[in-house]
Amino acid sequence: MIMLALGMLGGCAPQEARVRPTAHMVRFEFIHQGHRETFYAETDDPRLIAKVREELKKPLSQRTLHIHGLIARDANGVNDPWHWHYVNGNWGLTEMSMELCDGWPSYVETHLDDWLKKVGSFCPWDSRVVRELE
Repeated sequence: MIMLALGMLGGCAPQEARVRPTAHMVRFEFIHQGHRETFYAETDDPRLIAKVREELKKPLSQRTLHIHGLIARDANGVNDPWHWHYVNGNWGLTEMSMELCDGWPSYVETHLDDWLKKVGSFCPWDSRVVRELE
């Protein structure tokens, strides 16, 4: 019974605790086209890196995927000047997301406490990746 309870507790770790250690993070810049605001996300997931790079090969007008993922407080050295960041291992690119997590960077910034408490993820429909940073 104790082993079962301990096993169940392991599955309840915070999202950030599940992120695997990384040797090489890749950072991407995104733009919210309607509000002309940029923001950043990084990952060490080789499949996601390849997917984002495929999207970057297309002209901006033909990029159809937007970012969707879990966000956390603080820029984490990745998403300055904002006070939030996408959690590595918990974001991706998608064609569709629910409206609840749609918004723009400055709106999330202004309402950060409520956004983190009530929504948790950020999926700006009007976002597109614009470049890979070195």
